[in-house]
Amino acid sequence: MQCQKGTEEDPVVVVGFSFRFPQDAVSDDAFWKIICEGTSTMTEVPETRYNINGHHDFNPARQDMLPCRGGHYVKGDIFAFDAPFFTTSSTEARAMDPQLRVLLETSYHALESAGLPLVAVRGSSTSVFVGNLIAEYSSLYGNDDEINAKYQATGISSSMLSNRLSWFYDFRGPSISLDTACSSSLVGLHLACQSLRNGESEMSLVCGAQLQLDPRSMSIPMSRLNFLSSSSHCHSFDEQADGYSRGEGVGVVVLKRLSRALANGDTIRAVIRGTSANQDGRTPSISQPSSIAQAALIRKAYESVDSDFQSTAYFEAHSTGTPVGDPIEAQGISLAFSDHRDIHNPLFFPMTATDWPKEGLRRASANSFGFGGTNAHVVLDDALHYLQARRLPGTHNTVMGGSNTGTPGRGVGQPGKHVILRECPFLFVFSTADENGIQRLSTDFENHLHQTATDAETHYLADIAFTLSSKRTQHPWRSYALGTSVQDLRASLSNIA
Repeated sequence: MQCQKGTEEDPVVVVGFSFRFPQDAVSDDAFWKIICEGTSTMTEVPETRYNINGHHDFNPARQDMLPCRGGHYVKGDIFAFDAPFFTTSSTEARAMDPQLRVLLETSYHALESAGLPLVAVRGSSTSVFVGNLIAEYSSLYGNDDEINAKYQATGISSSMLSNRLSWFYDFRGPSISLDTACSSSLVGLHLACQSLRNGESEMSLVCGAQLQLDPRSMSIPMSRLNFLSSSSHCHSFDEQADGYSRGEGVGVVVLKRLSRALANGDTIRAVIRGTSANQDGRTPSISQPSSIAQAALIRKAYESVDSDFQSTAYFEAHSTGTPVGDPIEAQGISLAFSDHRDIHNPLFFPMTATDWPKEGLRRASANSFGFGGTNAHVVLDDALHYLQARRLPGTHNTVMGGSNTGTPGRGVGQPGKHVILRECPFLFVFSTADENGIQRLSTDFENHLHQTATDAETHYLADIAFTLSSKRTQHPWRSYALGTSVQDLRASLSNIA
């Protein structure tokens, strides 16, 4: 069966992603571990951001101070940047918003996650949508003489968050930076899906970026509106709710239409069944949400799945963590779902990692709202059950099993193409833009393999070898390793100079 183009049977799918989230959440494995273990990433404001002692006071009467001392911050040096790789001079790089620096690097990793070499995407009608609340770096310009003012316009303009990505990769589709506050990235996802569905784009990068560099830009103004929790923790749907805790992060997802992804042999990470966006309109205050608008938002997103509210098991709420926002969101969700659910088929809002409550299709909903009233919603299906139900051949990463363990696999009708003999060593090709990068890359692979069982199946090594040779950009510096097993590969990697 072929995927039908131009119908709901050709939805938008996620084929790659990358992110830098707070603390150790810099890879999918590390992020998953944090979720499963319920680890908090809250820390006191790092000295590399600003001196919290000069901006904190528990006295709520101090309108020029923060009531909290912590938040959720990206680990490592956020100012570090591989300028030569992105054809940027050191002078221009110093003027560039760190959000853009991290975004460039993260977008490249997202394309690698999708198995897309640069030569394969250069000149394509790929769109870029970047959500961002504010460029706090701009407020530092007048205080730092080392920042070169010549590149100020291209360094801190919000438009450059999307435009520079399009320029570097030579993307020809729409390139839009948008700010709807907290909902910016999900609104960007909605717009990207529209662009893909109407044929304006063949691929899309949807991004979100936020780094906190100056508390005077947004944190202190938000605290004046009682948005921030004095404990630096968000107690959503809880009697302790007194606001939320700000966090940093950069994330990128790569989207395509399903038909194009299947034709290219891409790995399907998730299927986007529906998206929607709307506005609260006239509420008692501009920052007060509307349960009526939120319910309408959800219903609109579900039109693409024939208003099937019963298949959704998990709901990711926006969760403002405020006494006003949480009850309104709960009411909005209830208005949308209550007529379609009962005690035997509840809707779950788990606060900790929980096994999927039922077998079969895994469908989830996610809300996101801006404090100015712009809302967005997305409905997601897992790739395995979507492909199987339509007898579509395709590679996926859906993990089966109720204990959060399992093996990624395929849809239907896509058996192995050939028999792999263990006696024949696999060739693992490493390619980097600079000489020292070879050692860094081989070390990364060594670290990865140390977490891999020595008896890993042969096709696992075959997949790695294929990806390195056919799904990666080939840079000037190259090396290789040989191996017939994980143990062999580890030994071979240790010999790479």
